[in-house]
Amino acid sequence: MDMAENLTFEIMLTNIKTGFFIGYNNSWNGKGMWLKVQRPDKNSKMDLPYIFLCNAEGNLVPWIPSQMDLFSENWGVKPYDGEDIKPISKN
Repeated sequence: MDMAENLTFEIMLTNIKTGFFIGYNNSWNGKGMWLKVQRPDKNSKMDLPYIFLCNAEGNLVPWIPSQMDLFSENWGVKPYDGEDIKPISKN
């Protein structure tokens, strides 16, 4: 899969859990914001996997979905290319 849109939260989550995709929501106000799953390694201060958000300014923050996020059907996924963390272009 290259890029897919109009997905449910469950489908987006299943894809980002693989580590090969980042997720985004077309209804978010910030341009280029996206989600990724982080799986801690031996150097991490975290013990369990978690989702983080890259905001429009390129800042990273742990993320928890809202009720609206959970029921939204306008999620998208894009392959994660391993490049530096930065806001994405949806073009």
